[in-house]
Amino acid sequence: RPIERARWSTRGEFVVSVAEGRIPDLAVGGAQRVEREADNRLRVKIDVENPLPATEAEIADPRYLAPSAYADSEDPEIVATLVKATEGVGDEPPLVRARAIEKFVSRFVDAKSLGVGFATASEVCQTRQGDCSEHAVLLCALLRADGIPSRVVSGLVYVDQFVGERNVFGYHMWSQALIEIDGEPQWIDLDAAVYPFDATHIAVVTSSLADDDMINS
Repeated sequence: RPIERARWSTRGEFVVSVAEGRIPDLAVGGAQRVEREADNRLRVKIDVENPLPATEAEIADPRYLAPSAYADSEDPEIVATLVKATEGVGDEPPLVRARAIEKFVSRFVDAKSLGVGFATASEVCQTRQGDCSEHAVLLCALLRADGIPSRVVSGLVYVDQFVGERNVFGYHMWSQALIEIDGEPQWIDLDAAVYPFDATHIAVVTSSLADDDMINS
C-alpha cells in the first residue's frame, strides 16, 4: 500500500520475506535493527533519530578511511570538490560537515541518469552524472577526504514509481558516516540521491568499497 509522506518519515517497521527458502540476515547498524521471525521472514525496524552504536571492529577497521579504486579520496579532483562542498562550513563538528557534503552531492550530480555504470568518485566529479550508486560513492569519497570514515549501503527504498510499477521498494544505494555523537561512535545514514534520508530505507549489505570488498556487495 502507499506510504504517505515517505520522504519525511523518521520511523518505520517492515516485514521482509522470501517466497521459498531461508532469507539471509540483513545488515544491522545505523538506523536499522533486524529481528528474525521465521526462516523466510524478518522484521526490520528503522529509527532515523536513534542510530545504533558502531561495533568495536567497525571503529577499528582502517578500510573505512582508506582510499580505494572507487572511493579514490586522495584524487586531486576529489580534494578540490571537497573545498567546494565545505565552503562556509568552517570548523563545524563532523556531523555538520557530513550533512553539508551530503546536501552538496545531492545538487552537484545534476544529470540524474540510470545509464551510467558503476563509476569511481573522481569520474563522477568530472561528469556530474549518475544514479544512486554514483551519489553514494562520491559522498563516501568526499567524507573520507574530510577525515570522516564512511561506507556504502546496498538495499531498498520506497519510491512512488520504479520501472513501470508504482508504490514499491526499488533497489538503492546510499552512504553512512562513522561519527561520534555524545561520545559514542555511530553510523549516520546519508542519502544524496533520495535526499534527505528517511525511514523507508531497508539495508541489505554494507561495503567499505575496499578493492577486496566489492565482490561481496
